[in-house]
Amino acid sequence: MKNRIKAGIALLLLVTVLLGCTEEEVYKELPKAVYIANKVPDGTANLLGSTSARKTVAAGAARVYVNQPYDKDVTVNFTLAGTAIQGQDYTPPATQSVTIPAGKYSAEINFTVLNNPNLTANRTVIINLTAATEGFELGLGVAKGYATFTYTITP
Repeated sequence: MKNRIKAGIALLLLVTVLLGCTEEEVYKELPKAVYIANKVPDGTANLLGSTSARKTVAAGAARVYVNQPYDKDVTVNFTLAGTAIQGQDYTPPATQSVTIPAGKYSAEINFTVLNNPNLTANRTVIINLTAATEGFELGLGVAKGYATFTYTITP
């Protein structure tokens, strides 16, 4: 009787294993994406699509990220817009592209905030990502969020 029970249990286990084993599932590759957010200290996860600072702060910055490290440099192009006036409220970067080095997660877009004595109301510098190399998409998720960043200069 014990042998029949053991054999029955062994058969049940074998059937369970065989029925539970199907072909290995093939998962779709995660789409490559770039996005822009505030410059946060390393090790934190407090990403925002905007930030602000007083006109007396000398440097403005945003950080462009890839959602996965890549084995080649990724160049991201962007445009600048907003209510802030170039040359009066801020000095734009020398080029309107940034390169994320191979194997890294981010690169910074830096610009100089000018202490404009005539600034009496908030003004914005809006950075829009426009293209990326190596097949990276702009923005995250279905809504493609974080493809635009707003930096507000306050009086």
